[in-house]
Amino acid sequence: MRQNGLTLAAGSLVAVALLLRLVVYSVEETKVAVKLTFGKPTGEVAEPGPHFKWPYPIQDVVSYDARLRVLKGPFEQMTTSDQRPLLVSGFLLWRITSPQTFHKEVKDEAAAEVKLRGLLRTAIQNEVGQVAFGQLVSTQLAQLQYDQVEARMLSRIREKLQASDIGVEVTMAGIRRLGLPKEATAAVFARMREERKAAAAGILATGRARAGEILAQAEGKKAEVLAAAEAEAQTILGEAEKEVTKLYEEVREDPDLYVYLQEIKALRKLLDQRTTLVFDPSQPPFNLLSRSLDAEEQGQ
Repeated sequence: MRQNGLTLAAGSLVAVALLLRLVVYSVEETKVAVKLTFGKPTGEVAEPGPHFKWPYPIQDVVSYDARLRVLKGPFEQMTTSDQRPLLVSGFLLWRITSPQTFHKEVKDEAAAEVKLRGLLRTAIQNEVGQVAFGQLVSTQLAQLQYDQVEARMLSRIREKLQASDIGVEVTMAGIRRLGLPKEATAAVFARMREERKAAAAGILATGRARAGEILAQAEGKKAEVLAAAEAEAQTILGEAEKEVTKLYEEVREDPDLYVYLQEIKALRKLLDQRTTLVFDPSQPPFNLLSRSLDAEEQGQ
């Protein structure tokens, strides 16, 4: 009897576990689920954790990843508004927001990506066709319009998704890669070289004009300094001539006296230095000393 009771209890537990497996399901943190009743979507579950349903085949549950996904577009040739060929590849970030609508309209991620890739390609073609080549490929950052182009791409994609709701949200769209066709690469490089040469010629012309201005300023300053120096030289020369005229008048009145006074002046300057001198008494102005000695001897 006791063994039969244990067997009955074990069987009951197994039956309960199987029943719970049929009516209880769990939704992970990173997923959302749609509940199907006889194969048709009748509700969605976004809260993680265990939930209840009717056993299969009455009800079934399909779960989808709710995280952001990256969709990369192909590298395709397009034409800008100025008829320049350009290779462009875009991208977008998307996620499932309504699993019930998603299951009803597209059912799986692969079908959703096909539809989104078409929307991305159309958006890139339309926006690239509305801007010039230099607004996407240029060495001047101020000319580039990536932000404006990508904003219009995102707006266009969202408008299309609102018109045909498939239960997804696009949070970002943009240009992933740019390139040039082989036949256009050489022409673009040649044009860039010409632009660089023109810019260099402009800088060189500006430098030469500035150099001419600096040279003209230097020449003007030179003429100004020379004129001032010439005027000062003329003033000094005039004063010197006046001094010479004055001395000439003094010499002409009494040449011997003038010479004698000049010799005394020179002798005083030498004696004021208070140093030992070795001189020839016959040479002026030292001859004055010999005259004084002769005068003293004659007086004695």
